[in-house]
Amino acid sequence: MTENKKLTEQAVGLIRQSLDKVNEAHQLSSDAGVVINDIQIGAQEVVNAVEQFKRSL
Repeated sequence: MTENKKLTEQAVGLIRQSLDKVNEAHQLSSDAGVVINDIQIGAQEVVNAVEQFKRSL
């Protein structure tokens, strides 16, 4: 096997690994977005509950 072929195969392998990591990072980012949205909804529910409690005083 020639040196160029070995280097090319190594480069292709590294690119594939990079793509896998990019896909994983994208999925984690999407998951984080869902969690952040859930937190925002929960925080708004707390604010609404506190406002309702305050009005009842």
